[in-house]
Amino acid sequence: MAYNVNRLYKIHETFYFRVKIPLDLLRFFGGKTDVKRSLRTRSLTQARRLLRLWDSKTEEVFTTMRLGMLTDAQIKQLADDYLRISLRTDEYCRANRLLPLTEEQRNSELQRLSRCLQETRDALTLGGTRRADKELHTLFLQEKFPDLSTNDPEYIALERELLKQDLEICRVEIERTKGNYANGYDDRVQVPPVSPIPPPAVPSPPENKGPSLSDAIDKYIADYRQSGKAAQNAIDEYESSCNLLKELLNDKEINAVTRDDIRSFRDTLQKLPKHIRKKPKYRGKPLLEILEVATRDGDELIGDVTIKKYLDRVSNLMVWAVREGLRKDNPVEGLKPVKKKDRKPSEERKAFDKEDLTRLVKGLVTVAGKGELDGHPERFWIPLIGLYSGMRVNEICQLHIEDIAEDKETGIWFFNVEALEGDAKSLKTVTSRRRVPVHPILIELGFLRYYQKIKADDSPRVWMNLTKTSRGYHRRFANWFLGSKAGGRIFCASFLRDYVTTDPLKNFHSFRHTFINDLKQKLVDERVVDELVGHSHGSLALDRYGKGYALQTLLDAMLKLTYSVDLTPLQAVIEAVKPEK
Repeated sequence: MAYNVNRLYKIHETFYFRVKIPLDLLRFFGGKTDVKRSLRTRSLTQARRLLRLWDSKTEEVFTTMRLGMLTDAQIKQLADDYLRISLRTDEYCRANRLLPLTEEQRNSELQRLSRCLQETRDALTLGGTRRADKELHTLFLQEKFPDLSTNDPEYIALERELLKQDLEICRVEIERTKGNYANGYDDRVQVPPVSPIPPPAVPSPPENKGPSLSDAIDKYIADYRQSGKAAQNAIDEYESSCNLLKELLNDKEINAVTRDDIRSFRDTLQKLPKHIRKKPKYRGKPLLEILEVATRDGDELIGDVTIKKYLDRVSNLMVWAVREGLRKDNPVEGLKPVKKKDRKPSEERKAFDKEDLTRLVKGLVTVAGKGELDGHPERFWIPLIGLYSGMRVNEICQLHIEDIAEDKETGIWFFNVEALEGDAKSLKTVTSRRRVPVHPILIELGFLRYYQKIKADDSPRVWMNLTKTSRGYHRRFANWFLGSKAGGRIFCASFLRDYVTTDPLKNFHSFRHTFINDLKQKLVDERVVDELVGHSHGSLALDRYGKGYALQTLLDAMLKLTYSVDLTPLQAVIEAVKPEK
């Protein structure tokens, strides 16, 4: 099955370049709507690099086709460019080990190139064109005006010049495959190409300013929402980030946004305080005034990770704009935030250590004795599920009764992590959808007994105390676990800070870090860990076509978890964990 990713087309594990022919040029391509070319690689990373070469090449040709009649000098220049780009692409593939490596593969490649060489010679002799090259040549040969035919001199001259270059391309590729770079092409001194003679002057078309950032952002967010790839909370964050760029650039046209504009945006983010949409002193104020207030008051600024998220979201907007034909490039590509601190991504949030987990157990025993768990089973079970599943807090908080099931073939109980239509449940990303075995320790502590009881009571969800907000089901639990305050007043103390740790880099997400880190130290296959926690494998082939691991494989990995913490005190607590009131 083939699929599109930014002009990439994949068949039998090999990537192809595919470009849609502009509407005004369709009449020159005999009914075809796009042009394809093999990139001769199975690597998505390499394919994306080659994609940039062919994107530039085809856009240049489309532009040339719209300009006017070609002179002899322009025909020669286009043919030279065709040779140079083709051989540069070939050498790139060789340098990145994308072409034949074994002796058998090299012999097969030499035979193929020899056939191409002979076919090209025959075509030159007989006045034709190799069928394999015809589609690519069409990009260069079709005229700019409707009345140009294949019998016109310009068409015939350029057709033949390209065919001559195909002959040279085959010859050089044969020598390169043999390891000979003293081949008359690679060993000669490269000089800058002579600029082509400019075409006859034509009236400049009316300037197309394109849509404003406001209009583009509205359409982008609508498309993003319709794709169903993210929760409403994530969509809101994307919209907020893009609107910040719009405000900074005074809502200029999206095709007028420059690299320097993005640098200015990045520099502004370095000065942006935290919670600009929540704190009353910032709410409703223009961006520049917010920056002045933050500087004056010495407020805490957003961190490196948050800055990167802002840039990534704006980059995704620009990628969409390129795909929609609103821009020619992505001005954010390759631009990284200026690091304010030298910290690894893994250090942005810390895992819990053994002492933290020991205090967690003691803390649960203590609050149970105070009656804080009575009628609040979620306060007892959610931290333990997080510790022994690696699930995100909202994934646990939004569990419905049908999300816990027993596999009929293996008898393994599992959490079914998924989203539902109508926003009843949501996931962070598409790859978050997965099945996670219920760890035997949770079963020993009595989680399935609790589950069977609420199921018998016809409860639709596992935690009926929790209600849905715009950010999911976790707010009430988070207020108890992390505490809540507003305007300097503390409304709810923090279980985590009072009983477990005061380290600001440790929160509920630290359960997830602890889970991943422990499996990592046990040398569990990274792909198995990715599937357990809902991370992308980093490969489109694996993410899209690879089947999920069997429940038994996932459970075998989870059984390697060894936190070395005594949980026996919790057995006595379970009796105090009464169902919801």
